[in-house]
Amino acid sequence: MKFKNMILGALAFIFMVPTPAAKGAAKGIAFVKVIFLGNAGVGKTTLLNKIVGKPLSGDHHPTVGVNYVRLTEEDTALDIWDTAGQERYRSIALSFVRNSKIVVIVFSVDDTNSFGAIVTWLSLLRGYVDIENIKFILVANKTDLKERLVAEGEIQQKAESLGMPVYFCSAKTGEGVDELKGCMFNLAKEIPQKVTCSLETEELHENEDKKCC
Repeated sequence: MKFKNMILGALAFIFMVPTPAAKGAAKGIAFVKVIFLGNAGVGKTTLLNKIVGKPLSGDHHPTVGVNYVRLTEEDTALDIWDTAGQERYRSIALSFVRNSKIVVIVFSVDDTNSFGAIVTWLSLLRGYVDIENIKFILVANKTDLKERLVAEGEIQQKAESLGMPVYFCSAKTGEGVDELKGCMFNLAKEIPQKVTCSLETEELHENEDKKCC
C-alpha cells in the first residue's frame, strides 16, 4: 500500500494531476502545498498520522519516496507530502519541494545528528526553491522520551536564529500536535498567492500560474 501511495504521489507531482484524495474537492477552496523534511527516524510519518487522526501502529517502516495526505479546514486545504529522510532518497524527497508554500523541518530530541541537520536541509533546499518565499516551521519531535539529547534552550535559540516558529511534539502523547496543525493552517491563510480552484477541472493545467500549490 505504501509503495502504491508513493507511485500515485509521484505521478501527481510529475503530471500535476489530482491524487485520489483530491477527487471531489469543492470549488472555492485554496490549496496549499506543505512538505515534511527531516532525517530518517525522526518520526515524520508517525507525527503526520497523528495529525490526521490515524491510530498509532507499533510497526515502523521507513518512508520510501513520498506519502501524501490532505487536510481541509473551512476554505483551506493542506496538501501534505511526507518525504523519506534516508540520504539515498534525498534527491527524490527534495524534488517534491517544488511549488511548496510551507516546509516543516522535523528533528528528534534524542538525536543530535537530526538537530544538526536542520541547516543541511535548508542548504539543500536552496538548490530547488527560493526559500525567501517559503514559510518554515521547526518541530522538535519525540518529546515523550525521558532521555533528551538536545536541550530545550538550544532548540529555542536555533529557532530564533532561523526566524522559525518551533513546536515541541509527541505523536505518542499528542503534545503539540493540535498546535502544529493550527500553525500550518494559520500560515496557509496568510499566503497571498494561494490558488482557488477545483481539482476536478482541466483549467489547472492551462499554465503554471493556475496549478494548485
